[in-house]
Amino acid sequence: MKSIQRITAMVALLVMMAAARPVHAQVAGGWSNAPVRDPGVVAAARFAVEEHGRQEPVTLKKIVRARQQVVAGTNYEVTLLVKRGKGSRKAVAVVWHKTDDTYNLTSWKWAGGK
Repeated sequence: MKSIQRITAMVALLVMMAAARPVHAQVAGGWSNAPVRDPGVVAAARFAVEEHGRQEPVTLKKIVRARQQVVAGTNYEVTLLVKRGKGSRKAVAVVWHKTDDTYNLTSWKWAGGK
């Protein structure tokens, strides 16, 4: 009888230890890092620059950082280095790639203090 209690206690301890381990898997609806060369990231970055380019001339120079969030489609948050006028600036854009394969620029913010 004591051996069954010991086994039960050991199993309970192992279950608690496993539950306490940090999990690095993507949480539904949470943001996760994405490779800057991922085709979805590249498409979102190009769309963001094209869409913002309707307000002022900008050209994509480099994708600096990218994150993605799975929702009804995928949100991409891309940090971009863009040519603006005679110089370059960083911008952070959020693009929603919808399930119908269309895109929507949901935000564009200039990074830094310029």
